[in-house]
Amino acid sequence: MSAMTFIDARRRLEAKDRSLRDKRASLVEAAALVKDGDHLAIGGCLYSRTPMAVLREVLRQRRG
Repeated sequence: MSAMTFIDARRRLEAKDRSLRDKRASLVEAAALVKDGDHLAIGGCLYSRTPMAVLREVLRQRRG
């Protein structure tokens, strides 16, 4: 299979569903998206522990 060209990528992007829908996920659902070998970047406000909750859930599920 040949590599995707810019034109193919552009057409795929234009055909993408852009309808408004709820994209939120629970911590368990979000952590389940992490696969072994993935690299995670943690960011956010220094005083808000929001990103740490996801990291703890990834570790709890023994992923990564």
